[in-house]
Formats: sequence, C-alpha cells, structure tokens
Amino acid sequence: MFSSTISNLNQKMEAIQVANTLMKEEVENTKSSVVQLQQENSMLRCESNALLEGHQRQLQVSISSPAINTNTIAIPEYLIILEQSNSFTDMIE
Repeated sequence: MFSSTISNLNQKMEAIQVANTLMKEEVENTKSSVVQLQQENSMLRCESNALLEGHQRQLQVSISSPAINTNTIAIPEYLIILEQSNSFTDMIE
C-alpha cells in the first residue's frame, strides 16, 4: 500500500519536474522575444523620429520660401496638421 502511494507520488513529482522544465524554457524564449521586440521598437521609433524631423524641415523650408509656389507642392496632410498643432503630442491626444 505504501509502496504504491510512494510510486504514485514519484510519478506525479517527475511529471511536475518535466512541466517545470518546459515552463522555464518557455519563459526564457519569451524573455528573448521581448528583448528583440524592444530593440526593434526602439529602432523603429528612431527611424520614425528621423523621418518626422526631415519632413518637418522640408515643410518649414516649403512654407518659408517665397520663391516656391506652395500650391504646386504636394505636402502630406499629417505634416500640415502637425505644423498647425506645433506638436506631435497635440495631434495624438
């Protein structure tokens, strides 16, 4: 009777240890994925900010240059809204 209980408990313990090992591996894989996604997010934000700054400079030059006919320049609508709001955060709030 006791030997079957001990055997049963040993089997349960082994199953739990296997499940624990698998969960630890899954956690490590998830942590790695999170780090990769954070790096990609940071890189994309930098690229986005660089593009935004470049477009803002182009818009400022287009608006401030009297020699350029602004009626013939295609300015993306989001840049016009951005220039009017004076802040990207104003636009997304």
